[in-house]
Amino acid sequence: MKRKNSFKDSRPWYRRIGKGAVIALNMLVALLMLLGGLSVWINPQTVAFPAYLGLFFPVLVLLNVLFIVFWLFLRDYWAVLSLVMMLLVGGQVVNTFACNFSDAAKNVSEAPVLTMMSYNTMSCGQFAKATKEKGNPVLDDIVKENPDVVCMQEFAVSKYKEYLQMADVKRVLKAYPYSHIEFTIDNKYKKMGIATFSKFPIIRKSNLDIASSFNMAICSDIVVRGDTVRIFNCHLESNKLTEGDVKMQSDLMKDFDTKRAGDYAELVSKKLAEAYSFRASQAQQISAALEECTYPVLLCGDFNDVPVSYTYQTIKGKRLKDAFIENGFGFGLTFQKNLMNVRIDYIMHDDNFVAGDFQVGKTKYSDHYPIKCTIYRAEKHS
Repeated sequence: MKRKNSFKDSRPWYRRIGKGAVIALNMLVALLMLLGGLSVWINPQTVAFPAYLGLFFPVLVLLNVLFIVFWLFLRDYWAVLSLVMMLLVGGQVVNTFACNFSDAAKNVSEAPVLTMMSYNTMSCGQFAKATKEKGNPVLDDIVKENPDVVCMQEFAVSKYKEYLQMADVKRVLKAYPYSHIEFTIDNKYKKMGIATFSKFPIIRKSNLDIASSFNMAICSDIVVRGDTVRIFNCHLESNKLTEGDVKMQSDLMKDFDTKRAGDYAELVSKKLAEAYSFRASQAQQISAALEECTYPVLLCGDFNDVPVSYTYQTIKGKRLKDAFIENGFGFGLTFQKNLMNVRIDYIMHDDNFVAGDFQVGKTKYSDHYPIKCTIYRAEKHS
């Protein structure tokens, strides 16, 4: 008489195949999340693919959370797979989603050092003229928020009177007697670049001269309440996706075609790879400048890259802290356009400071939202 195998799977064949397919899909999604998390350590100049996964990291995390819930509901040990992978990329999960239920600076006894805003202005609201009857919305927003220091990217003025000119900017921002402005574009129509405006004296200005024909990073040494603070204002390489690229995407969604989809994927992949490579080099230059700096540091700007990226990790390094992660809540999305909803604008600080009251604005005057926080001096413990 044959002995019965008690370990034989008695389920119908289609259920066994179904579970195998779910396990395979779970393994794929977990692996992609792991590679996305590892992208912060992989230079995209060497291998670009993990950087693409970093862009979709929040989606991959969400899918793995759903797998964990699914397996736990079935009381199946496969839940361990996604859980272990989540733990391996825990640092990147934290950098993606801030979870603060109280102000990190609430126990700081000292008065604020300054309030700081970072704002990619999209050519100062596309050169909207500032008049007594109707002000420039970007500049008016800055005046309303009244930060002590505002760092602007894509700062621009026109050379035509019917559009925003430098004289208009100085008149509206009269509360900011000190400024550090560098232009990368200066033609017969406009000037465009990067600008830091301050209520405190700027005693030294320098340009980091990062590798770019359009983007820029500058340093401003500002005397704040008797101490010199170095403020980095950075605008890193964009992905250069044009309106034509966006239209191609829209056309594909309306009328899908395999060949056009392949051409579009190849085009976007090439542009992203070039941008990732540029930003990697720029981030390394900024990191080197941070290492040489002996002053307390505040850094802000538009990185054009998400928190799970080589760019973010290289700049943040071990010296800086992300003010949003320290004090914000949620994803903190700062750029929302053409189906892209991401956090690419940052305020960071070193151990000399603590950030409080982090805010992401919701004004629609630019394709970026302004970000603002209050900076306190960190209490020294003996």
